[in-house]
Amino acid sequence: MKNVVFSNDLMFVRSKDSMEADISGETVLMSIESAQCYSLDPVGAFVWKLLQQPANLAELQQKCREEYAGDPAQIDADVEQLVTDLLREKLIAG
Repeated sequence: MKNVVFSNDLMFVRSKDSMEADISGETVLMSIESAQCYSLDPVGAFVWKLLQQPANLAELQQKCREEYAGDPAQIDADVEQLVTDLLREKLIAG
């Protein structure tokens, strides 16, 4: 996958080719295309919930900074990495 250039115009949303399940309180995603499963930590699950509606990277980062305590730069970097990973695995579309 090419490097993603994030802009406020680039909106992300869950892929139609992804499935999710709550297993013992843990969010697990499955790519229908690859038949691979992915486990999300609580922050990842929060972002996944937000992606029920289209959102750009800046919106996702802002909502995570509002929800979680921590270094804002680290939160932003972690959310960007998660979005990059979800795109690479085709769990979200942008």
